[in-house]
Amino acid sequence: MDRQSFVFGAALLAVGANLSWALAFAYLHLAERGMDPTRRYLSEYVLTDSGWLMYAAFAAMALGGLALGTALIASGWQGLALGLVFVAYGAAVGLAGWYPTDPSTNTVLSRTGELHNLAAYYVYRLLVVSAFAGLAMGVLRMGPRVSIDWLWIGSALWVLAGFVLTNYGWQLTSGGMTQRFFFGGVCAWLTVIGVRLLQTAAR
Repeated sequence: MDRQSFVFGAALLAVGANLSWALAFAYLHLAERGMDPTRRYLSEYVLTDSGWLMYAAFAAMALGGLALGTALIASGWQGLALGLVFVAYGAAVGLAGWYPTDPSTNTVLSRTGELHNLAAYYVYRLLVVSAFAGLAMGVLRMGPRVSIDWLWIGSALWVLAGFVLTNYGWQLTSGGMTQRFFFGGVCAWLTVIGVRLLQTAAR
């Protein structure tokens, strides 16, 4: 298998995994209507009857991050730094899924809840690092021409805006809603990167 075919396959896997966890999140909101999205966090779906699907979503997120990072690294030195960030993100989100969260109403965290929160802390910050790195790469070389990729820049800015809203108290309505806004940006950001890799590898 040549390098372009490998990059294409890894990027296709990343896009598929990314869209899979987004669809899983959407289904969980329909299936578990007792979970108030304005007050409950996404990881709390593991505590519901559909918890198995949330575990699957975590696995898809981890797989997508690892596949995207691998594709970026294999694409050449330009993608090396961003690729390493996504490999680390995939590992961190895998650990966050392995250790289930506690209910947000708990005042004392269990050991697994502490480990989940620690992994989630790094998930957020690695995604922010990836967005900053993406902004630095906002002027992309498309064949022989250099052009600004506004979808790339816009989705990276969405991630950064979501992080600020989620972590610094500028709430839309609640922590639950701002977290969903953040991960909407993450879905867009990872999908745009994957699609750009597919387009480049297909040439």
